[in-house]
Amino acid sequence: MKNSVNLLLKCQSRYSVVTKTFCAVLIFNTLINPVFAQSTDPDKPTPLSSNEITGRINIEGSENYYTFTALPGEIVVKLDVRPESQDIGISDTEVVLLTKDAEKIERVYASASRRRGSSRSVKRVRFTRETPVIIRILARIPSGYKTTEASYRIQLEGNFKTLPRVSK
Repeated sequence: MKNSVNLLLKCQSRYSVVTKTFCAVLIFNTLINPVFAQSTDPDKPTPLSSNEITGRINIEGSENYYTFTALPGEIVVKLDVRPESQDIGISDTEVVLLTKDAEKIERVYASASRRRGSSRSVKRVRFTRETPVIIRILARIPSGYKTTEASYRIQLEGNFKTLPRVSK
């Protein structure tokens, strides 16, 4: 927020009316539709703001956490993993749905490779009551494989609601 105000002040002192208006609209849009970084802390998962999560897979690997509320009914989890170049050996992505107490609800796994190409995995999960859910995404390229990068896309369909971002 402080950076946004400083940016607006710089715009006001240096630029034309058109540029000032553009800066104001950009800052307003950022405040209304903030972009949240992926959380690496399971105790502070990023609130899910849409039904899709995308990410890159690289040699260092990553572990990210999101949260949403499942409603009574079924949720379909689709995981797509795709190599970004021909020199990829193999890339793994695991999506685990957890309760707030870290108990496993369901696991979805997909692996892509140069030979097999892209991979898709789909799981259906049934909830009997409103349930807070944490999504753990573990994306990695096993050591020893020559690679550049791969990507993953997770789509949720069904009865769930996103959560508002909690201020720090």
